[in-house]
Amino acid sequence: MNAVATLPGLAPVYEATTAAELEQLWRFRHRVYVEELGRKLGRNDGDGSGVHDTEDDQAYTLHLFTRDEDCVTGVLRIRHWQPGEVPARDFDVSTMERFPDVELLTTAELGRLMVRRSERGRLLLASLLSAAYELGCGRLGVDLAFLNCATGLVRHYRRLGARPTTDAWSRRRTGSRSRW
Repeated sequence: MNAVATLPGLAPVYEATTAAELEQLWRFRHRVYVEELGRKLGRNDGDGSGVHDTEDDQAYTLHLFTRDEDCVTGVLRIRHWQPGEVPARDFDVSTMERFPDVELLTTAELGRLMVRRSERGRLLLASLLSAAYELGCGRLGVDLAFLNCATGLVRHYRRLGARPTTDAWSRRRTGSRSRW
């Protein structure tokens, strides 16, 4: 396990680098998305083996996680692109054209952020976001980051200081996912 720097006093955050670690993340997602929330996202074989999609396997995707002695307690996916390399679909969905010279910026999207139910409302979320910030500003050199969340989580992201783009905020009102 490779630890990622966080603010002092926060839980350790690790970057998943092995197949075994990634499988643990997929299973954690299954527990939260499918078993707890009743959602269907990405590949879900219906056998509890996990939830993941093709974006999880891309070279531009990193996976962060926290754990206790028994299992994964939180996850966060970072997709990052060098200047001019954002896939067209992501560029359009996130309305990146609103940002001047965005094609000259290293860009990232944070998503699939979740923590174990018993850890919600504690500092685990701060640990994951702190690690993403340190990694994004450091090794990845991210200039601009977008967040992706379910519409029910918008108020939480706003409390963290995220601001929706106008088009994304309009889509939120129609029931689709929100981009920040």
